Amino acid sequence: MNTTDGHSVYINGVLKQNSGPILIGDNVWVSSFCVLGKGVEIADGCVISQGSIVTKKISSCHTLVGGVPAKVISYNVDWKR
Repeated sequence: MNTTDGHSVYINGVLKQNSGPILIGDNVWVSSFCVLGKGVEIADGCVISQGSIVTKKISSCHTLVGGVPAKVISYNVDWKR
């Protein structure tokens, strides 16, 4: 999980925002080797597939996402231990 870019970036001499919180909802499964970038929010009940790089907000509950960058694979997903 990366809440910052790790360095300062300037665009036309203006500092770009380089940090943001990561918010993870209830009953979320983040598989191994995933990367969650700064400012990412993940809704309740979501599943992040192995090795995914999440760069944007996942606002729909019970969503399966995966890939590089992560994209929606399926909705209405439920998982149990």
